[in-house]
Amino acid sequence: MFDRVLAKDPDDANALVKKGVSLGYQGKHDEAIALFDRVLAKDPDDANALVKKGVSLGYQGKHDEAIALFDRVLAKDPDDANALVKKVSLWVIKASTTRQLLAMTRCSQRIPKM
Repeated sequence: MFDRVLAKDPDDANALVKKGVSLGYQGKHDEAIALFDRVLAKDPDDANALVKKGVSLGYQGKHDEAIALFDRVLAKDPDDANALVKKVSLWVIKASTTRQLLAMTRCSQRIPKM
């Protein structure tokens, strides 16, 4: 479906973002990000493309880069629910990862050396 629209208009931002989301669902985040970047090259403030790119970056473990994109959206619209939810989700993941690493470090320090 997206390919038909893009065949007529290769710069259709809506189709590029939707195709990028579809690629993201398939785990093809590099390809998805390339499509989001095409949209952002024409409109650097496209909130939808920024958030979707942030999601793909988050799946790649690039949490700080993703949060920076969500912050760009929130700077323009502090009430953007999509960006807010995604940002909070990544903060939870980051905090959880940090807690897990701290717990593993504490465990390894308490396990007797063999």
